[in-house]
Amino acid sequence: MVFNQSSLLTGHESLVFSFLLEVRYAKKLNVFEATNAIRDILIEKCDPILGLSTIHRNLEDFLKRPAAEESLVDARTSSYCFSLVALAKFILLLPAEVLEDELPRLKGTLITALSDSTSASIREAAYVTIIAAQIKLRDERQLFTILSGLSETQKHLLTYEFEKIKARGPQQNEAEAAGLQKLGGRIRHLDALPAPHA
Repeated sequence: MVFNQSSLLTGHESLVFSFLLEVRYAKKLNVFEATNAIRDILIEKCDPILGLSTIHRNLEDFLKRPAAEESLVDARTSSYCFSLVALAKFILLLPAEVLEDELPRLKGTLITALSDSTSASIREAAYVTIIAAQIKLRDERQLFTILSGLSETQKHLLTYEFEKIKARGPQQNEAEAAGLQKLGGRIRHLDALPAPHA
């Protein structure tokens, strides 16, 4: 339905993304799978710059809410990761020169997620998002300058990750394709994390 009616969503992207974050609190596997599918259709149909800023605003608003009660912590973590994955997917659609302008706006969100002490999944989703940015920029010095505030340990780990997926140095089509495939596997892993049981 979303795919065929996507023109009706124009101008309502923020409302739809906000709804997707909320409905994940149902903590049902079929809801998680459906929201992932709807998110990916919206990413395909939405202007990447608009989508990136919309998801980021929704995530910022989401994180300002009071801490979830204990029974909802897993659902909140899942929605957090869901949003970071959406950021990563939008980043991969942007030209590098546009990303250079957009990335500073994401800095605080990414560093906070990367330093999250409550969930390895949130940290992994943040790494995935930053790796997506590196795939587009191909220059970790520039990336680390934009994301000033990363610890040396975080920089070393990210550099290792960039090397592992061949995202350093000049763009090479085969290397980039292999890197995107590996990153896609990590995104699928995050999307497939089991839904908490109600």
